[in-house]
Amino acid sequence: NITVTDSQSVNIYPNPAQNTITINGTMPPQSSYRIVSSDGKTVRSGTLSDSSNSINVSNLKKGLYLISIESSHNKTIKKFVKL
Repeated sequence: NITVTDSQSVNIYPNPAQNTITINGTMPPQSSYRIVSSDGKTVRSGTLSDSSNSINVSNLKKGLYLISIESSHNKTIKKFVKL
């Protein structure tokens, strides 16, 4: 079973973002992430590491995105704006 966690436990900043977003909160090590555009296309995915929870978004087009952060038992979805 996957539990959707309280999105208050994970923060994404800066929001809106220009070049990089940083994910801060209670996430298991090696959680995966997926960034989805407003039209439903996955534009970036990867794995968060213990040493860096920053993601380069400089090449994304301006607009609204969802980021899904998943581990084996939890999933958190947050919105962010790319300027």
